[in-house]
Formats: sequence, C-alpha cells, structure tokens
Amino acid sequence: GLFEDNGFSRVVQRMFDLMKDVRGFYRLCFGPVAALSEAHPYLLPSQFYESGLQQRVDYKTELLKGISLLELSLLIAIKHLVGRETVTFNFEMVYDEYKEFMDMAVVRGTSTSSSLGVSSGGSITSTESVSLRLYKKAVALKAFEHLVEAELLRPADASSRGPKEYRMMRVMLDSSQISDVVLKHRDCPTIVARWAARRQ
Repeated sequence: GLFEDNGFSRVVQRMFDLMKDVRGFYRLCFGPVAALSEAHPYLLPSQFYESGLQQRVDYKTELLKGISLLELSLLIAIKHLVGRETVTFNFEMVYDEYKEFMDMAVVRGTSTSSSLGVSSGGSITSTESVSLRLYKKAVALKAFEHLVEAELLRPADASSRGPKEYRMMRVMLDSSQISDVVLKHRDCPTIVARWAARRQ
C-alpha cells in the first residue's frame, strides 16, 4: 500500500523537513487526490513523487524570492566559479570570489560616478549611490549554510567530513536561474546585477 512505500515516506519526510507546515502536505496531496476517478480509484506512490518534485520546484522559487542580498551575492560568486568550470567548490572559494568583488566594488555612500576595474578586463561603472558592505566571514558562512539548508547547494560527496568551510559542494541551480533571481530581486544594487551579468 501507499504507506508501506519507502519513496512515499521519503517525499512526506522531505516536505516536513523543509516546511513543517500541514498546508504543504495538503498541496502535495491535491494533485493525486484530484486525479482519482472510477477508472483510477487508488492513490499511487508515483503520483506523490511527481507532486513532490513540483512542490520542491515551487518551494525553491519561493525561497529565492526571499533571498538576502548576501545570499544572492554568494550565489553570484558561485555562478562565476561554475562559469570557470569549477564544478565543485567550498565556502572558502566562494567567499574569496565574493570578497574579490567587494574589494573592487564597495562604494560607501558616494553618488559620484566611479569606474571599478574587474579581473576579467571589463569594468563596472556605478552612477548611483550604493552602500554595499563586505560581510565578515562568519556572517557569510551562516548565509552559505542557509543556502545548503534550502537545498540550493548540496554536498558533492555525501561522506565528506572536516570543517564545513572546506566541504565541497555543488549548486542546484543553473546559471540562468541565478541570473533570473538577480533580475527579480527587489533590493539588488545595479553594481551587483552587473557583476552577475559579467562574463568570465
């Protein structure tokens, strides 16, 4: 039966781990229950797998809507690492990429136009008053961990141990999804959006 199916149990457990909200379970059940008919009177585990996948996509979209500027910046740093064919990465690598950008781009409350050189030979020009701040490593690590908890990042190796800053990870978003998040982020400064759009 349905409740003896390990896959069904995993789908429900994952939903609970992510949301801890009964409404999420209702959404999971809505599609399979709506598909019941005289010809198909039973709920099948496969229906819940599909519904669970859809819920995860929806959940990821919702998560990305509420992402902080720091988390967004870390995702952009990851996008650039992956763009240089770095398939797996750790927090230290991501933070170095983020810090490199911030070292070049931090403009504290000035409204004068400034051209900021970037390592690829391009330039980022800011004509707006931008107040960006470089977050300390400990704060950035918390943001990185939040991305892991949200399953936007996953361990490259399930058995990896050692300090969390050095555990190798993979991103669960592609480059276009990250770019889309940047475009939709309400508080993303232009200079950060340009960094996201910059090619390697």
